[in-house]
Amino acid sequence: MIVDTGRYSFRNPDGQVVEFSPGDWMRRWASVPVIAHDFLAGYDSQCFHSPGPGQAFGVTTLPEVLRNAAWLELVGAAPDATTAWDRIHRARSIIGVPWTFTESNCQDTVSAVVTGRPQSFQRDAVCGVCLVAVTAALLWRRGGWLGRCA
Repeated sequence: MIVDTGRYSFRNPDGQVVEFSPGDWMRRWASVPVIAHDFLAGYDSQCFHSPGPGQAFGVTTLPEVLRNAAWLELVGAAPDATTAWDRIHRARSIIGVPWTFTESNCQDTVSAVVTGRPQSFQRDAVCGVCLVAVTAALLWRRGGWLGRCA
């Protein structure tokens, strides 16, 4: 449930109430614990996010972005009203940037708005797993140390 008083709240399944305000960097976890979605809380129950493939960074409502939320996490609170306004202004300046896995997924865009640097832990994890798998396959195929273990 969201309560709009200029400050919002969301109750996680463990009973913890997460409170957040406009300008805060939030992470919504789906019922599957490995799927996260980042957004920037805005004013008037709005938020900024990059919904996914084929879509672009834009504005939607908090009820819409939290519809399938199992957990909500505060990633980075805006320390003051000026910072919140600056973050929201930067988010508005990138509305329409298309979603891409490599440069502008939901985590990249919100991270860039908040810190100035795009960053996505989910993409980094996927790339890391792929790198390990490719390296292992190459070692196995060439009869390297992994191939001798079989």
